[in-house]
Amino acid sequence: ILYHTGLNCVPSIRVPRNTVWNAPENETLMINCTVFIEPHCWKDVLASWCRSYDKNECRPMTDSTHFSTAWRNISGSQRMFILIFWNLSKQDAGLYRCQTQAPVSTLGHAIRVTVTGKQLVLFNLIVVKKTIETCEKKR
Repeated sequence: ILYHTGLNCVPSIRVPRNTVWNAPENETLMINCTVFIEPHCWKDVLASWCRSYDKNECRPMTDSTHFSTAWRNISGSQRMFILIFWNLSKQDAGLYRCQTQAPVSTLGHAIRVTVTGKQLVLFNLIVVKKTIETCEKKR
């Protein structure tokens, strides 16, 4: 069977609107998008992540020791494209988008990353623990 790269090799990116990922500083965070394309077209797919600063500009994320990308197979026509932050910092808070450059250029919805301080996470754990203890005493 002879395949040609035509309309059937147009990738689509799925990211739910208003997606938000929260994580504490200094942790590892993985955000993802799902890319759909015909199975025979994967060899031509070129994808990357960019950081969105306004409606018109999404700066490509260049290689760094701070983050990396990975693919995870879901099915023949679906793969998850992952952006991994190795040591999250407050400066990483912002909007990120998954995009394909080939065989056709496509752009997913923005994903908001929020970074919390360690103290806030610890405080939240204490509040949850106290709430559980209070509920157990009422039984």
